[in-house]
Amino acid sequence: ANNLNPEWVQLNVSRGYESSSHKLFMRYTVLLADVLIFIPAVMLFCLLCLSGRSSLQKVLIAAVILLYPGLTLIDHGHFQYP
Repeated sequence: ANNLNPEWVQLNVSRGYESSSHKLFMRYTVLLADVLIFIPAVMLFCLLCLSGRSSLQKVLIAAVILLYPGLTLIDHGHFQYP
């Protein structure tokens, strides 16, 4: 963030800072982290730790974990997702 716009992360100065580009940056970084870290981790968990279950059960468990509303509200809600 500092490389893109230092105003976003300046101590005490950035408090209350709002711009459309800053919000877009925050939203995309959360989505990128989900795509690169969270989703693969859930898929790997379902493949390795649920080895005794059927494919349908693995898919359903992965869907329940990935679609858990608490994560959506916490990870995305504070970046003003609709």
